[in-house]
Formats: sequence, structure tokens, C-alpha cells
Amino acid sequence: MFNRARILVPALIVFLVAALFGAEADAQAKIPYSTAPAWTSSDTQVATGCGFGDIDKDGWTDLVVANGNDIYRQRLTVYYNQGDGTYPNNPDWSSSDVDYHGHLSIGDVNGDGWLDVATSVYLGPNGFGDKGHAKLYLNDGTGTLGGSPAWSSQDEFYSFSLALGDADGDGDLDLAVAVGEAYSGAPDRNRIYYNNGGTLDTLPGWYSTEYDHSYDAAWGDLNGDGALDLAFCNAKAPLKIYYSVGGGIQNSAGWTAAYPTSPDGNTISLGDIDHDGFVDIVFSDNSQLSGGTGKFYAYMSDGLGGHGTSPAWTSEYVGYVSGIVLCDVHGDGWKDVISGKWWGAVRVYENDGGTLSTTADYTSSTYSVVEALPIEDADNAGLKRVKGEIQGGDGVRKTFYFAETPIRSVQLVYVDGAAVPASEYCYDPESGWLSLAQAPQTYVYLNYTTTTSIDFAVSNWDSSIGNYLFYRDDMTVTAVPPANTNIPLGSSLPATAIFTNYTDTPEPVTLVSEFRLPNSSLYPMGSGNVTLPGHLYFSANKNYYIPTYAPLGSYEFIVTVKKGINVIDTDSHPFQVVP
Repeated sequence: MFNRARILVPALIVFLVAALFGAEADAQAKIPYSTAPAWTSSDTQVATGCGFGDIDKDGWTDLVVANGNDIYRQRLTVYYNQGDGTYPNNPDWSSSDVDYHGHLSIGDVNGDGWLDVATSVYLGPNGFGDKGHAKLYLNDGTGTLGGSPAWSSQDEFYSFSLALGDADGDGDLDLAVAVGEAYSGAPDRNRIYYNNGGTLDTLPGWYSTEYDHSYDAAWGDLNGDGALDLAFCNAKAPLKIYYSVGGGIQNSAGWTAAYPTSPDGNTISLGDIDHDGFVDIVFSDNSQLSGGTGKFYAYMSDGLGGHGTSPAWTSEYVGYVSGIVLCDVHGDGWKDVISGKWWGAVRVYENDGGTLSTTADYTSSTYSVVEALPIEDADNAGLKRVKGEIQGGDGVRKTFYFAETPIRSVQLVYVDGAAVPASEYCYDPESGWLSLAQAPQTYVYLNYTTTTSIDFAVSNWDSSIGNYLFYRDDMTVTAVPPANTNIPLGSSLPATAIFTNYTDTPEPVTLVSEFRLPNSSLYPMGSGNVTLPGHLYFSANKNYYIPTYAPLGSYEFIVTVKKGINVIDTDSHPFQVVP
């Protein structure tokens, strides 16, 4: 009879003794995402706009997708987080109307404490040659969007993207719309619809002087003067910034990029790449239209309120580049670039102390038509409350940046010792700006929720492929099978495991190793509590002796990383015990 008590002497610490005593971890961790998505939706519409937001206020972020593009008239949809970080295969909610939807923007427009959704309509009902518009779906206050838009722009235009932001510094969200159709349409003027008492005006209160084919818009304090400015990403014309002066956005561009001169601009993202305290710009230059270079670019702030007009960073050639977002994937305080491509993969360019890699440090195994790349902590793995963050005021500055992003929610804003009602401030969760109706004389005090674990979604234009979700792998383990998996009785299994801690901080965990025996029962081989150093990537080895009395047959070697009672990751490989 097989005597389980005598099979092996358990090892107290399975692999990590060597790792913790004398082993050197990599200076920088690998990019913390699996190459394949953890979730793919079954709803295969022509997904374009995509964003995260806690629509039902249950403490878990939901996923909103706008479908249609220039292919079909389709619906706006919502996938509600199931309360455990996962999403259903098909949407829980769909709009009652259909349109050629472009991109979307999420925020509390009417100040009722519930998130609303604005979306561009690229084309009118008859397709190309028929102009679209912009529209807004209001939350009904129970966590459900209205089936039909509560607001639509009175004027018509081609628009692929829009962005909510505070144009006039009154603490509520106005709507900037990027206007233009570069394939066959004439250039047009970008516009802003002002928010008056929680309702957007149906006609623009601001037009750009320039006529462009603009495909994306982004708000940020680009010159560091304490007010939000507005940047547009264009096709057939360079990037432009419209600065805020005297409480409003100037109609004429105050900055124009010198190169590329005639890009096929797709998406723009703002953030401080080099930690100089000023906002930098990245954008994607598609190569479908003439003049596009097929690369990603960054324009860096000069630290004096301006930006270099030539790119300070240029990626490798990629081709039909699309979505791009600046975010800190490692949690090391430096914003990296997550990017996409039409008919291609997701790429990540790592930020090493303020310098972005020119070649991708991560490439997904997926092949799809990537549109949007929203970021959030979908599984609440790294939620973090920040209490008592204080920033100085000067009586002029109304725009501040949270020290940590992205923002899940804001619990408290104090200005000069008095609480500020939610109706008098607004913020952007992704880029992390806060805009106040009144400028603090001495200080602003903030309590908010952020995360150290950024997940990202992908909206896919290809209707044969669903949307994706990639969870951040905070810690992983890989069980590497030996070259020969036939282990004779009386010899040893050469077990190898690779441990990775992608976070920037040491993580206390429990390591467990087991054998699954031929009768399918589990036999514990050892466990121990250890602390994995931050940015650890370590391959450890141990030989496990197989006694001569062990049963022959199929085994499985299993290694698991736990945090408390929660399994962080587990991996295994089979092997055979032979005579």
C-alpha cells in the first residue's frame, strides 16, 4: 500500500530562500499584463467608444461601450461589474436608439452625483455625406442610463470624439467636441457646449477659429497657469492647443505642432511624463491617410508654460496606430504608454525615469482593430484611500492635479477650511485634474480613492471579435516543466518556478507547493510565509526526490502564491513517475 506519510519531507520555504537571500531581482519588472485578455465579450458589435465608470454606484467600475463607428447604426451599451471584478459576456443595458457612434466621455454633467455618458455621433442616419451630432445620456439616479439621450446638439457636424471638461472655470462639466471627417468631408470648426445649471446648451458657446478635421480632444492645464486648456488631435493638420485666458478658452490656437505637419491624428492623451510638474502630450498618428506616419509621438513641456513643437519622443513604426493612454502600469510613479493599432496588437512603452522606450516592451497576443483603451481598477485589486492631501492655493489657480491617478471617487474637497459641495467642482478620473469654481486663497484639502493596480479594456471595431479586458498581474508564478517529464522512481523532479512581483512595493505572501497524485488527491509539499521584494523577477529551482515506493502514473506539480486566504496566482505542469 502507498504510504503518503513517507513520500517526501516537505520544504518549509518552497523556492524563495534563495530568492530572498542573495538573489538579485531585475532592476525593472516586466510589464504586468498577460499577453491574452482575461475577458472577451460575446457581444460583437462595431465597438468604438469605451470607458469605465461606476454607473450604479456599487463600488465597482462598470464598462460603457459605444458601437457603430462608420459601419452600422448601433447602440450604446453597459456591462455592469458583477461585484467581483468580472463582467457578463453580453451587455446588461442597451440604449433604445441607434447611431453611428464614435467615442464617449463619462462624467456627472447635471451634478446629481451619478455618472452620465456623452457620445459623438460620427455620421447621420444616411452615412457618409450626412452629418452627425453629439448627445448625452443621463443617469436616472438609480444606476441606469436613460434609454434615449436626454440632450442632443441642435447643430450637426461630423464628430468622432468629444471630452467633458470645465471650459469656463465654474466647477461643472462642459462638453468639447472634436469635429471633422477627413476622408471626404470639408474641415470644420471645433466647438464647446457650456453647462448652465446642470444642462448643456444645445448650441455651441465657443468655436475654434481654425477649420480642421479633428479626431480627438483632451483637457488639461497645459501651460501650468491653473486653468484648463484644450488640445485637439487632427488629421491633415498638426496638433493644436487652445489656452484658457481670462476664464475662457481662446478661439485661436496658442500652440501648433511643427511636426508631423499633416498627420493622420487619431487619439491624444495628457500627463506628466518626466516629473517636472507640467503636463506633456502623447498622440497616435495613423498612416491610413496620406501624410500619416504610423507612429506614436510625445511633445514635452518646456517647464515654462510651453511645449516643444517637435516631438521629444517617437516610437517605432507601427502603422495604423489608434488608441493611446498615459498611465503608470508598474506603480513606480512614472507614466507609461499603453497603445493600440487597427488590425494589430496592444503595445506598452515603458517609462524609465522620464524616458519612454522607442520599441514596445510588451505586445499582446491579440490581433484586432483597437479603438479605445480605457483604464481603471476593474477588480478593486489595488484600491487605496488618500486622506489629507494638501496643495497650496494662490487665489488664482482653480485647476489642481491629484498626486495619484486614476481617480475612482472623491470623498471630500476642502478649500481654505470650508467643505466644497460637489456642484462646485469637477474632475477627470483618468488624467487626474480637479477644477474648482472658486480659487483657494491658501490651500485645498483632498480625500479621494485611487488605485495602485491599473487594468485596461479594449474596444474592438472588428465585429467578429468582442471587447477585451486585461487585468494587471500584481504577482505571478510560472511552473516550468523540465526537459524530461518522465521521472524514474528513486530520482528527483527538477522543479523550477518563476516568481514575479510587478508592484513597486514588497508584498507579504504565502507560497504553497503540492503534488496531485495519480488518484487525483493533493499532497502538500511545503508552504511558507515570505515577502517578495518589489520589482522581483526570479527563477528558483528545487529537486524533489521521488521514493522507490511511490505509485507509478501521472502527477501534477502545483505552485501557488496566496495573500491571506486569496489565491493570487497558481500554475502547474504534469509529469510521469516511471519505473
